Amino acid sequence: MLGQIFYKNMYLYILNMSQTQEYLFPSKEWADEWCKLLNGSKEYYEASKTAPWDSVVLVSTNVPEKVRATLIEMYKKGEAKADSVDFNSTAGAIKLNIKEGRCLGTEFHTDMSKVVGSLILEAPYDTWLKIIQGKLDVTVALLGGSIKIKKGSLTELARYTNAAVIMSNMSRKIKSKILA
Repeated sequence: MLGQIFYKNMYLYILNMSQTQEYLFPSKEWADEWCKLLNGSKEYYEASKTAPWDSVVLVSTNVPEKVRATLIEMYKKGEAKADSVDFNSTAGAIKLNIKEGRCLGTEFHTDMSKVVGSLILEAPYDTWLKIIQGKLDVTVALLGGSIKIKKGSLTELARYTNAAVIMSNMSRKIKSKILA
């Protein structure tokens, strides 16, 4: 009972915080906010606590020039963080370090040579954007081939469909700044 009250209060606090500040998508700051929301969700914890991955990486290809230019400018001014930067890259990757239903931290990369993870999913920027805007269901995107599994297996991922749906729903709660 006490645990349920804690999760509910933590979730409401985090949800309130995420609705007041805007986070550029994609960015390290956006990923950090997503991590906080996931940690405040008992449903996510229950759905993912036995997941076999220690990290989930979402690779975004074909990032629009306007988004890339804004991120580069923000990096140069020290207004945005990244774990690796390649100013010529047209891709970006958000990595969630996870364990037993908890998000332990995030990474953001534009240098794809630095991206490693136990589950790597890749899709065009527009596909991820549609998912976080609620215009595309993540399971439809996975099964329809819009999201490619670069590392990991569909069979294993299918066992955690509920966790993927919850992650998708949580991403929609972030007040995202979209530049495309």
